[in-house]
Parts: sequence; C-alpha cells; structure tokens
Amino acid sequence: MPASLAMETWSLLLLSALAIVGVWVTARIVARAGFRPWWAVLILVPVVNLAMIYVFAFVRWPILKHPAAAGRGQTGPINRKT
Repeated sequence: MPASLAMETWSLLLLSALAIVGVWVTARIVARAGFRPWWAVLILVPVVNLAMIYVFAFVRWPILKHPAAAGRGQTGPINRKT
C-alpha cells in the first residue's frame, strides 16, 4: 500500500508540473499576440481549451492593430532600425 501512495504522489507532482509549464507557455504565446496572459488559465478547462485555441488562431490579434506597442514593454517582435 505505501508504494502505491508514493506513486500517486509522484503522479500528482508530475501532473502539476506539466500543468504549470503548459499555462506558462500558453501565457507567453497569448501575451505575444497582444492579449492578457490570464487567458492562458483557460487551457486547464477541458472543453474550453479547444475553443480557446480555435478562437485565438482565427481572431485578429491586438498586436497587429498597434505594432508600436511592441516596443513599450509588450512582449513580441520589435522592429528596430540600427
């Protein structure tokens, strides 16, 4: 019985680590598109995550409307002339 408890603990830790990494990566992508990174939390909701991926794939990104915002603290590509 103790061996299965240890396995459950490691499985829970691994699942939590993967969830944190998944939310972090999604937050970075969403922020680069010009949206608030909090939208990445929806990646944890089972059916909503598929809808979120679809919507973010086809919606007009705010960073494309205001490309100058990329140089003012926003994450994303910055076009600078050197």
